[in-house]
Amino acid sequence: MKLKQIRRNLKKAKINLKEGEAYSIYTCGHIFLAKEENPIVTYYKKENRAIRSCPKCITTQLVTKYKKCGCGREHEGIRVQSSQCCAYCPSDRRNTDEKSHQWNYENDHLVDDSRIWCERRDVCMIGFQYHNSVPCKNCGGFLCGSGNNDPLYT
Repeated sequence: MKLKQIRRNLKKAKINLKEGEAYSIYTCGHIFLAKEENPIVTYYKKENRAIRSCPKCITTQLVTKYKKCGCGREHEGIRVQSSQCCAYCPSDRRNTDEKSHQWNYENDHLVDDSRIWCERRDVCMIGFQYHNSVPCKNCGGFLCGSGNNDPLYT
């Protein structure tokens, strides 16, 4: 089924398209929101296989699925699924979450104050200079130092 035909069928059925939602289109003309429909599988002798059928008619088969992405691109095919972004969306649209850029550097949950006198601390400080803290918790390379540098810490 071509996109022009799909658009005509959607207009005829008076469906308000939601961005990122997939719609199932059947040969009988029924159109359902893919995540809300209850698919029925029927065996067709002509094709010698079981195919998804319309939940209302039961005797007509699935033609295609259709989705209009938020970026404006239209997708049609049997395997179309609902999603906010598609593979063709620009990267700035896909990465809208601010934390997705900073997750590497936020390692405050790995701080261990009892390992502050590790002999390898100066090497780790250089390796993690752009991070929020030095990740000492459960460190396999921990070497217990003297701890005599601070008179209050014994």
